[in-house]
Amino acid sequence: MLRRRQFLCDQKECSYFSLNSIDPHIFFTIEHESNGQLPFLDTLISRDNKRLNIDVYRKPTHTNRYLDFRSHHDSEAGKAREIDRVGTALQSISYPQKATADIIRKKSSTPPTSSPEELVGMFFS
Repeated sequence: MLRRRQFLCDQKECSYFSLNSIDPHIFFTIEHESNGQLPFLDTLISRDNKRLNIDVYRKPTHTNRYLDFRSHHDSEAGKAREIDRVGTALQSISYPQKATADIIRKKSSTPPTSSPEELVGMFFS
């Protein structure tokens, strides 16, 4: 006779197990509050009485090494090739020609991203 084990879990644990059972390539973790602090998405959230403070969080193993801002930008030719690939992919899954053209037109007309100096200046001017 085959017996099934039943595991009891609280709502948080059941959600955690459920999320991790969706795709074997994606694994979620749970962070627990310690000393009134909780690291979350590169921030450190801490409680001070009834106020929440948010600071930048760096793991103890953080090396202060960063990619150059401009290193991920393709040349104009690279952008054109990528736009062609997007158009081909959309058409291969039966997107109407007009919808594909609208998506490509909107993507092509997006304003260029600001330099790192301009981005910092937006917050500290």
